[in-house]
Order: sequence, then structure tokens, then C-alpha cells
Amino acid sequence: MKIKIHNKTNISIKYLTKILKKIFFFVPERQNIHIIFITPLKMKKMNFYYRQKDYDTDVLSFINEIDKDSLGDIFINLKKAQKQSQNYNHSLSREVCFLATHGYLHLKGYEHHSKDELKKMLIIQEKMLKKVDLDKKIISKNKKNNND
Repeated sequence: MKIKIHNKTNISIKYLTKILKKIFFFVPERQNIHIIFITPLKMKKMNFYYRQKDYDTDVLSFINEIDKDSLGDIFINLKKAQKQSQNYNHSLSREVCFLATHGYLHLKGYEHHSKDELKKMLIIQEKMLKKVDLDKKIISKNKKNNND
């Protein structure tokens, strides 16, 4: 699978680009996806416009029904991902890849309206993350988790 990464924030994502390309390398998909990093304000506006939810969220995904070569777009709130990685005590790389795989599964039709559906998604996500050694691990509080 080919991914195209776009950064609409002022935060460097060079180290994230490499791991994202690596994680989706294992996905047997013909269509490409776009991963777009955006600000909390942009995410809040999109979340309100498309979902009528007046808050920023961590990830939104949209199927591309026009371009047959593209499965869709995954928007990631990079600031929220940074905060969540600290709250969950893992690396930013893991959090971003977790959100990207979550968005990808939504593009493939997965939903999580029930606990069973969510569990199924989480199992698939963890399998994807494990292929690039980002499976669920606790990192040391002393280890800096924004440049791994």
C-alpha cells in the first residue's frame, strides 16, 4: 500500500513518516491513502462540520469515493496524539501509528458501535503495530517519547 503524508502543522514529522510507511508496507492494498496531520483547531472544525461534535478528536477518516486509486484520507490531530502518548505512557510513534491504523480500519468498513466491534478493531491494530515492533509496551517515564 502506498501512503502519502501531509503535514499541516508546525511540528516536524520526519521520524513519523518513516514508521508510517513501514507499517502500511505490510498491508496488501492496491489503493493508496493520505495521512494528513492537522492542528486541534482544524480537527475541531472538521469534527463539527462532519459529525456535529463540537470538540477536537484524535483521528477522522473519510472514504474517497471519487478517486479510484485512493481508499481515503486519515486526519490525525498531532497535538492530541502527543498528549495521548504521554497519558498512555508510550511513544508518539506508537500513538500516531495506532491512530493511523484505526483510521485505516474505518476506511475498510470497520466500526466500533459495540464492545465486540471495538475489540475486533483493537486486535487487528495491535497485530499491525506488532509487525513494526510498536505493540503495546510501557516505556520508562525517564525516556523521552517524542523523538523515537
